[in-house]
Amino acid sequence: MNPNERLRIARKARHFKSAAQAAEAMGAAYGTYSGHENGLRGIPRDEILRYASFFRVSPGWLDYGEGEMELMLPGNILEALRNLEGPYLTKAAELILMVKGLQDNSMALPTTPTLQESSLPSPKKQISPTTRRNL
Repeated sequence: MNPNERLRIARKARHFKSAAQAAEAMGAAYGTYSGHENGLRGIPRDEILRYASFFRVSPGWLDYGEGEMELMLPGNILEALRNLEGPYLTKAAELILMVKGLQDNSMALPTTPTLQESSLPSPKKQISPTTRRNL
């Protein structure tokens, strides 16, 4: 089986009915994507990585047919954790907490200092209360 055939399998596994639909969803040029899927063009390594990420498959599987097609998705990770015991379970828990901490920190909104009146620029022209009401 060739990379182009595995690309088609990955697309169909993610319920894209056509190459055009998949290309549009990932923001790729239809001609380029369909050429890759139809085997008319070789698939460069950077595109293999892009397609693997988009379709959530292993790049090694997509390019060479090595290993499993599916990447470890959250449901698969939970299932794998259920089978761990002893020190492996402890290490897995530590890694999960570390990753969660990284995600929490990266998603935190930056703090904005509170503006004080003295730090605001003074207006060049004062607006009268009558004019302010008419604005």
